[in-house]
Amino acid sequence: MRPRSRSGRLGRRVRSAASPLLGLAVALTAVAAYGFLRGAYATAMAVGVAATLTSVFVLLTLD
Repeated sequence: MRPRSRSGRLGRRVRSAASPLLGLAVALTAVAAYGFLRGAYATAMAVGVAATLTSVFVLLTLD
């Protein structure tokens, strides 16, 4: 008999989406850096916060 996993279907879906989300976080970081260098500080800060939150979410959902 197989041991039951602690996470259900939703947990598996979130973990399978972690890799594309990590790519998104890297892309958002690049956009934030480019915006900061071009002088769009407000946009760069907003995109940087989104990149940080995405990375934290990915790190928390990995086993």
